[in-house]
Amino acid sequence: MRLHLLISLAMLLLASAVASAVEPAARVAPPELAKAPGEVVDLFAAAESKLIDVRIIPRDDKQARIFVTNKSGRALNVRLPETYAAVPVLSQILGLPNNGAQAGAAQAPQTFGGPINAGPQNNQQNAFPRGVFNIPPEQTRDIKVAAVCLDYGKPTPRALIPYELVPLASIATDPAIEPVLRAWGSGKYNRLVVQAAAWHLASSVSWEELAKKEGTMVAASEYEPYFTANQLKQAKALVAAAKKEVAQKESANSKKPTRSPGEKLKD
Repeated sequence: MRLHLLISLAMLLLASAVASAVEPAARVAPPELAKAPGEVVDLFAAAESKLIDVRIIPRDDKQARIFVTNKSGRALNVRLPETYAAVPVLSQILGLPNNGAQAGAAQAPQTFGGPINAGPQNNQQNAFPRGVFNIPPEQTRDIKVAAVCLDYGKPTPRALIPYELVPLASIATDPAIEPVLRAWGSGKYNRLVVQAAAWHLASSVSWEELAKKEGTMVAASEYEPYFTANQLKQAKALVAAAKKEVAQKESANSKKPTRSPGEKLKD
């Protein structure tokens, strides 16, 4: 009897040791994902070609989630842009045909945008090259993205409102918005600093008006400032740096030599 108990105990210890050895391996990504097979396609080009389906759902004015589904029937590596924008789909918001959307445009929530930090997160199990999603056929990847509003004075984005993901350049009223959001993605700035800069550039809100904007109520008829003086100071510096970057790029492009039609035909 005692021998039987000793044998049973030994078998339990052996089973426990085997389970401990196997457990870490179970957390490793499947080989087909770890190798990241498949062609590389750009997000918006692939969406236009119907290779992928792209959706964006805001949580609030600070964060959203992008969902990318592979519809191509083959493995794809989807290259993400550094920045994005999301616009409300007005006809769906109002339950109106497209020609009726304009009448209710004032009720539409804010357009929003931000950087896309494409590292491994959410349902990604392994690290792919930064900026690239590996998506097997008929599967979906998703990524959380930070957000700031781009239409001052309009309602806050929310999950019940349908949005469409678009390139930032397609809606930007000032080219300096792109380097502002890209700089935010590098982790150098507080969100409220970027929000002030974004409203100033995208909605032409003056620094004076932003300084007067009310935040949280602290007492009856008394509110904290929405932005601190230091945040506005940083926002001004961020906007100046972004405008300088845009000007330098425009200057560099203007200095590039142009070729005559005859020279182009020789290529």
